[in-house]
Amino acid sequence: MARHSILDKHFSMVVVAFLLAITTAGMHASPVTVTSSVVPEGINFLYDFGITNNSSTDPFGQLISVDFNLPAGSVIGNATAPVGNGATTDPSGDFVEFTSDNISGFVQGMTVDGFQFVSPLDLTSLPFTANYLDQAETTLTTFNGNTNAVPEPGAFGLLFASAAVLLFSRFRSLWGRLAGQ
Repeated sequence: MARHSILDKHFSMVVVAFLLAITTAGMHASPVTVTSSVVPEGINFLYDFGITNNSSTDPFGQLISVDFNLPAGSVIGNATAPVGNGATTDPSGDFVEFTSDNISGFVQGMTVDGFQFVSPLDLTSLPFTANYLDQAETTLTTFNGNTNAVPEPGAFGLLFASAAVLLFSRFRSLWGRLAGQ
């Protein structure tokens, strides 16, 4: 009987740590997520973005635009946006703005895909600024984020693998002690 209580204790500690990590990651979710993919196109790279307004209550007001300030010459030509949205670029190629043409801004909880630009640079990290208008549509509030700041599913896999290694080592040492008795 004592063997099971020791095993249960170690297992429950690992489960609690895993659940705490998942809960903490969910609590720190960004109000705006911008996902990106990069596809080589000859000597250039095509960047494709999805913009998600994660806020269930949209406390900032209305999410209207997402801006990228990039190294000079990063953008070649004009940025493009899916139908019903807008995209503008600065002539110097260091600024891109994606906007929602929806009167209420980017809809809460939904992702809009298909915002694109072409660049000669292979950029691994793209900082962005999400711009909100308040309820009176006058005060601009911003949220600064990064396209690779959201935990990827692989991060949970790494956490799970670490927990499995810890659990295995605990069972192995416990098994050795129990087998020696």
